[in-house]
Amino acid sequence: MKKQVGEKMAGSEEKEQVNAKNFFASLQKQVKERREAAAKLSAPEHKKAVEEELARVQKLHTENPGRYHDEVLLQGGGVENLLKHFGRVHLSPRNGQPKRLIVVISGNNEPLTRPWDRFDSYRGTMYMFDQMTKMNMENTDIIQLKAGEGFGAPAEFHTSVALAHIQNIINDAIAGVGAFTGRTYDRARMYGFSYGAGACERVLEGLEKRSKDGGAIPRIERTVYLDGVEYGTFGTALRKRSGLSQQHYHLHQKNLMDGYIPLNGNSLLAPNKSDFEMEMKRDSFDWMVQQKVKMDHRTLHDARYNRGTFDGILAALTHG
Repeated sequence: MKKQVGEKMAGSEEKEQVNAKNFFASLQKQVKERREAAAKLSAPEHKKAVEEELARVQKLHTENPGRYHDEVLLQGGGVENLLKHFGRVHLSPRNGQPKRLIVVISGNNEPLTRPWDRFDSYRGTMYMFDQMTKMNMENTDIIQLKAGEGFGAPAEFHTSVALAHIQNIINDAIAGVGAFTGRTYDRARMYGFSYGAGACERVLEGLEKRSKDGGAIPRIERTVYLDGVEYGTFGTALRKRSGLSQQHYHLHQKNLMDGYIPLNGNSLLAPNKSDFEMEMKRDSFDWMVQQKVKMDHRTLHDARYNRGTFDGILAALTHG
């Protein structure tokens, strides 16, 4: 009898694995087809497709924030759908107390979860979200978001659409609507890599305007940017920081990989006395790692090679 039960359980698990594999393959096929279709569009046609998707997104968000969150937030450990999911959240128990919000935003063409990464990488935002959800921090909510893709990407995850999702989700959290109903945040910390840093700045610009208009916003305790790039540009280094941030960490590199296209961040134009800034060089990384990989803008954000940096950023986001 025990053998039969064990065989049934093993068979059920194997069936689930096969179903998950087939579902994942189906999603990959859909994304491939959408990329191919987008590549065939003329510039005006592509612009129109992006505008139509933006209109659809904003209409759904305005009419029903809860249903909007069900569509765009990856929940319950499911499989990421690159055409729909733009974030995942870890929410502490609802208890009526003000909470701390931590937001991490990835760079161009980075997914939320590992299966989608075309480089088989473990992106910094993935690693930090995974680590923070294990910490059981009291009255702390965590949001991981992605910046979408530029350069003719399908409308569903074009950078313009991604930015709308980023702004909607963070604003909804602060407003306490949809998935964030009943929550209030009195303080926040934000991290962004590459386009993610640029997205942070765009969000903070909106919050600053909201504050000047008399709206309530959480205190921005700390921001951390890694190789920041102005959102939606062709690699223009982000050299500013929001005045809302009480303390800013600015980490960047310059041409770590010899002969590589110089896609990288740069130093701050006007740092505050409380800020921390560092130019990351080859000797910032473990010696063995330097022998195995060429460090560049992409590998800089891979937690397989740059774990020490992300553990430091984790500390900045969760302590002090």
